[in-house]
Amino acid sequence: MREAAPVAPNPKQTRREDILAAAIKSVVRDGYNRTTMSHVARLAGVTRPLVQYYFPTRELLLRAAIRRILDDWRERYFSLSNPEEESKDILSGIIRLWNHMHLPEYQAYYELDISSRTDPELRRIIDELSADDAHMRYDEAAIKFSTFSVADKAAFTEARAFTTIFLEGLLRHRFGSPAEDSTQERQLALLSSLLRDYWSERGVQASSDPVSMPSAEPKLNRLRQAAEELIECLNELSKSAGPH
Repeated sequence: MREAAPVAPNPKQTRREDILAAAIKSVVRDGYNRTTMSHVARLAGVTRPLVQYYFPTRELLLRAAIRRILDDWRERYFSLSNPEEESKDILSGIIRLWNHMHLPEYQAYYELDISSRTDPELRRIIDELSADDAHMRYDEAAIKFSTFSVADKAAFTEARAFTTIFLEGLLRHRFGSPAEDSTQERQLALLSSLLRDYWSERGVQASSDPVSMPSAEPKLNRLRQAAEELIECLNELSKSAGPH
């Protein structure tokens, strides 16, 4: 029996993908304000009229680029996540998510999110697309991490929100020391410990190591450490802000 011949790529679809990739690259490398139709055309190696053939306006180009950023990031994260492992070891899941937040897709989204603070139209587009993406991410996370979502849906929602806020803050904060990587590692371990305690209090064992389950004294030590880390962060922020 003869094998079916491979399907040749659609040239139009390939050009469209190249233009989207150039738009995302432009946002990451050059910033939102420089991501114009002409600049994207140069990066993609095509003419501006061709960019406008696929995306008649800059808004349509940015909308498509943002959707692609969100879709690619979500698909890559969930394709690599390991629910069985992460249900037993929260830290491995946190580290995986942390690493994904350093991908170009996330960096592009972060750049756009910052720029949207002074651009109401961009803010509107991001809010609209992010709302749809958030629903899809929650549904997929609830299925993949059913150990937590089934045990307590409200707690699962709060824990996801807390983790995202914590990691985004850690990603944006600069400790200004040669030991920044080790400081970030300690913060990730602290987040893992807090989440493990959070789920333990709700009857969900989130660690395969019984010795790591919290007792009163270790919990107090972790809270003291958290307070010290927060004070250190506030001091750094105060120094970087300078005199008013």
